[in-house]
Amino acid sequence: MTAPTQDDIDAAVQAHLARSKARVAPVEVGGQRVWVKQKERPPLRRRLTKGDSAKAFEAERRALHTLGERGVPVPKILAEGPDFMALSDSGTSLQAMLRQDGWPEAERRAAFEAAARELAAMHGKGLSHGRPAPRDICWQEGRITFLDLERYSPSRNTPKGHRNDLVIFLFNIFATLGRDCPEAQAAAAAYRAADPGGVWEAASALCARLRWVEPLSRPLRNRKDKKNLEFKAVPLTLALFSQPPQG
Repeated sequence: MTAPTQDDIDAAVQAHLARSKARVAPVEVGGQRVWVKQKERPPLRRRLTKGDSAKAFEAERRALHTLGERGVPVPKILAEGPDFMALSDSGTSLQAMLRQDGWPEAERRAAFEAAARELAAMHGKGLSHGRPAPRDICWQEGRITFLDLERYSPSRNTPKGHRNDLVIFLFNIFATLGRDCPEAQAAAAAYRAADPGGVWEAASALCARLRWVEPLSRPLRNRKDKKNLEFKAVPLTLALFSQPPQG
């Protein structure tokens, strides 16, 4: 199948923009899926309660350009304008791989290990993601892609930012299921092996200081909503960072 030309992509994106105001939507172009993201202009009340989505949109645009130029695996911008971006498809999210049946355990493990290595490589370049989570990391044909980079900020490109990334990443793996899983352990081991220098130790020190949070989370683990998954992830995360190196 012949890949769509830039003219094909531009025409399909403009046709979509003319008929839809959806914030994010897939568009098929010559057998290729393209994701079109549009800048929202919510009313003041929503901006005050949910944050300014227009600012988040521009933050993500800047992050895609900046990180892409530094060799971080992010979606390719196929077309863009003042109020939209068209991005390449990145495959299946790690969250979906954890929650959906049908994925071989070996492939799930490989995907989470690859994500951890790419995060370590990002830190090795002096960059921080801001909020790495399985729902915003995709796997396709053996490649990892980081999505939804609204939280990226140059101010986080510090050892503290790398440390926080690592804790957030592993916490969010546990919070996806609310229990321990081989993928979390594989990701931890892969990051530890690729650690660019002192990040794991800094994260372990942070979690040691946060041990007091664990007993406070106990009564909240039985909540009837999905938030209970996050509270169940608290002791798992703290315990993971207390583990000695594997021999």
